Amino acid sequence: MKKKSLLLLICANFSILLFALFYKYVFTTPAMSLFECKFHSLFGFYCMGCGGSRAVFALLDFKFVKSFLSHPSVLITSFLILYTDVILFLRLTTEKEKYIKFINYKIYLIIPLSIVLQFIIKNIMLTFGFDLIKYASTLNF
Repeated sequence: MKKKSLLLLICANFSILLFALFYKYVFTTPAMSLFECKFHSLFGFYCMGCGGSRAVFALLDFKFVKSFLSHPSVLITSFLILYTDVILFLRLTTEKEKYIKFINYKIYLIIPLSIVLQFIIKNIMLTFGFDLIKYASTLNF
């Protein structure tokens, strides 16, 4: 990859983080409720994205357990992006190709797998009367 494209990728990821922080601390208030999931209100089960906003907000507050329980894919994706950015930054600053070897793009298959797994697990738990998202919202860590 060229230096310009590596730098662009790192800047894009950084600007997504800045936008998320700006949105959380400027446009939301503690009393503000998040969007209601139409799938959940119609069928009583969680969709594959339920808990994602809560997970992002918990992650921005450094509440990793709450973020993971709300939606594991958010935490997994964040750490994979951070790992990739560090490797690309090392590649950019040292100009050595050896760091690219540490990026295995097959590891990103964990993201869709975690989305499907959390969908299945949350709905099975919900069927047996345990609401994982409501439980996660009560946590303070």
